[in-house]
Amino acid sequence: MSDPIYFDHNATTPVDPRVVQSMLPYFSDQFGNAASSTHAFGWEAGKALDDARKRVALCLGAQKPEQIIFTSGATEANNMLIKGLFFAKDDEPFHIVTQETEHSCVIKSIEFLKGLGAEVTVLPVDQEGFINLDDLKKSLKPHTKLVSIMWGNNEIGTLQAIQEIGDIVRNHSDALFHCDAVQAVSRVAIDLKNLPIDCLSFSAHKFYGPKGVGAMYLSERFFKTRWQPLLHGGGQEFGLRSTTVNIPGVIGMAKALELAQEDWQSEVARLSHLRNHLIDRVLNEIPHALLNGSRDKRLCHNASFCIPYTESGLLLLAMPQIACSSGSACASGKTEPSRVALAIGRSPEEARATIRFGLGKSNTKEQVDFAVECLKEACLKERKKSLAYEMLQQKKS
Repeated sequence: MSDPIYFDHNATTPVDPRVVQSMLPYFSDQFGNAASSTHAFGWEAGKALDDARKRVALCLGAQKPEQIIFTSGATEANNMLIKGLFFAKDDEPFHIVTQETEHSCVIKSIEFLKGLGAEVTVLPVDQEGFINLDDLKKSLKPHTKLVSIMWGNNEIGTLQAIQEIGDIVRNHSDALFHCDAVQAVSRVAIDLKNLPIDCLSFSAHKFYGPKGVGAMYLSERFFKTRWQPLLHGGGQEFGLRSTTVNIPGVIGMAKALELAQEDWQSEVARLSHLRNHLIDRVLNEIPHALLNGSRDKRLCHNASFCIPYTESGLLLLAMPQIACSSGSACASGKTEPSRVALAIGRSPEEARATIRFGLGKSNTKEQVDFAVECLKEACLKERKKSLAYEMLQQKKS
């Protein structure tokens, strides 16, 4: 296999050609601004926007199209939600609950608000990356305004018990429950009218849609809560996000979601099978290899490993045929160990030896087997340079 094989679908996915085709007319022939209400070009764009909103709402089980607010992606949506709630609080105490392994855009937004006076509780996770539901229950206070827990972890793949978490939040507080579902949308069953979620954010480029577009779902409970928009201007997106809406992008996202639903069951089953095959081979054939995250309650396309006595950066360099990562794409190029790996109990050395595979539509069993052989060869090569590994082998002999 001469060309690199793409195993980084947690970071991003290629745009489906059918998605591209659905977007093309809105770059040229139907180029109007949806906010231009005085002529046919604007009316056409507005109709396309309304149609995309209805389609996205239908795919996710939202009760009303107006509950879908288009953004540039989940990072913007998460910032808008968290900071918008805080900035609308007046002089009231404001308490936020999140978890150690949350995405950096949530963690950094909350840290920013902590500097402005917000009270913050960061829940620890266990060795598989799960929060303790009793810890969550105990953390809730009369002035808790928001609980933010991601559905599927972008680094280690762990799927949190979202139904149970949402029930606890609603039964024991007046707080809103926010869920970053970037990795979960198109990979787990989502029916928002039957889930105790008040705010859900996602990005199109994670499920074969275009980059630079995403959305947040907002429940009826959210619309009864005071909230301050971060962007002020023309009042687009029902006054919640002022800027010219990316019509080609939202059309592409709607199409990508519909395509994901068409073969959802079979593709999730196929990816789960490939993931399990990859996990089994790595754990059985690479001595001392460890799986990061839950074995069973994990994203269908994610496999994250700690390979002790190596460094992930060197492993990746030793496998130019394989395009995978050392963890979150948002932390790519950083030398410090992954805070997610540290949170689940990995040592700094083990955290630096973490490698992540993100499976996708194009991946086959043949490619997975080839990747495992490449990884085995890279591990042997790098471990020959490890004094600690040499000492371990001497002890065994």
